Amino acid sequence: MMADDSHEVDDVDAKWTVLRCGLVGMYVLGAICSVRFVVSIPRLFTEDWTWMELFQFPFQVVVLGFLTGATTGLLLPLAKYGRIGHAIVGAGCANVYLVVCFAMFETAALLNPRLDAFIAFTCIATFMGGAFGLMVARDIADAKSDTDS
Repeated sequence: MMADDSHEVDDVDAKWTVLRCGLVGMYVLGAICSVRFVVSIPRLFTEDWTWMELFQFPFQVVVLGFLTGATTGLLLPLAKYGRIGHAIVGAGCANVYLVVCFAMFETAALLNPRLDAFIAFTCIATFMGGAFGLMVARDIADAKSDTDS
């Protein structure tokens, strides 16, 4: 009888997983933000936005989505540790999303020597990401129990 080594992943497959997760993150965030992009076009004719921001926003969304998705792919092997692993994956992805958002949209908060807002938001992101990771773990366990029965 052959051993079940379906959990064994070689390096090449792991690299493709990171790329696939990055592309999925890029697609999902792009689809969500495209509505904001289209709605914001009329604001160009006021003094709220500049044309540079119009061209910069889609690029920022693509980078943000790809980095968050790639982080998911990198942390996905931790999911084998059950609910705790899923919580770590969720917290890690939420924190990467937060740091990249701060770096792109609110760099002054990162350059502030006190880092009040950044530390507060990091605590919130860690808690919320971990909670969402636990919910995903529960859903996966429920799906497995449905297919096993």
